[in-house]
Amino acid sequence: MNGTTVGINLLACNLADCPAHYRAMDYALRSLLDSDLREFDWRLQVVDNGSTCRETQERLDLLAQQEPRVAVHWAGQNLGIPRGRNLGYQMLRADFEPEFVVEVHTDHLFPERWLGSIVGHMQAPVWERAGMVGAALTTGGGQWRSPQLMLDYSHPYAQIRAALEAHAKTWYRANDLRPGLAHPVVIRWAMVEALGERDGSGFCVYDPLLPGKQNFEDTELVFRAWKAGWKVLIDFSTMVYHAYHQGRLAISTGSDGVPYHDPDPNGSQDHLSGYDQNAVYCQRKHGHDFIPFATATLGQWMERAYVR
Repeated sequence: MNGTTVGINLLACNLADCPAHYRAMDYALRSLLDSDLREFDWRLQVVDNGSTCRETQERLDLLAQQEPRVAVHWAGQNLGIPRGRNLGYQMLRADFEPEFVVEVHTDHLFPERWLGSIVGHMQAPVWERAGMVGAALTTGGGQWRSPQLMLDYSHPYAQIRAALEAHAKTWYRANDLRPGLAHPVVIRWAMVEALGERDGSGFCVYDPLLPGKQNFEDTELVFRAWKAGWKVLIDFSTMVYHAYHQGRLAISTGSDGVPYHDPDPNGSQDHLSGYDQNAVYCQRKHGHDFIPFATATLGQWMERAYVR
């Protein structure tokens, strides 16, 4: 086993009326725990943001019973993305303090080998200021100008995982991608400690004062990292599949306070919950430099990390 310590910060919020959420989470967990994550000294911290799906509780409870390196916290309510992520960081910080943290979504699918490349490069002296490094993405709908791979989640896990493995063995299409940070992202713990803030709830990586439950929380963190001299990179030598919004959007809520999900499990609709509130807040906090930074040209200031 590699002695490097890696913590996983995972949010879940699956709705009873959308079975696609549970299936995506199940496939994400199975592929994550059947990947090269196993080669590290790892811990998985799950924060459940008020799931209403009975199968989710049964699955996570069983996983925690079977695997002592998995911990599940039941928030009992929808905390939103920033506060939910912060809670995961607080728990990892109390029990583990890993060298690296990986933020993942419940609608990712991981090939057998993806993490070792990123961690290995971040440990190289030339990348010592790499604070955040993301895998390149392949998606079902070509979101973020990514290569497209259609995986039908109605098929058994073994079938779609085999299709992903076949794709991963031949994948190298950096020129097809617009650079820009996307989850899953590996974050250096030293950067977490340097940028972390404190409020009444404890240690916070994401700004706990963001008024909306999603949008701009990760961009605001990247902005602070960039201003502090940390590099934010994409490692195009590795890839992860993102089913894209089969689970993520349920983590936040719409303007009516009801958890939102795309009724089409293969859809690419993005629900802009908290978009305007968080945009205004971030601009007031950081000044006029922030909004140009956070627009669709996000990738232009990033360094491309082509590693083969």
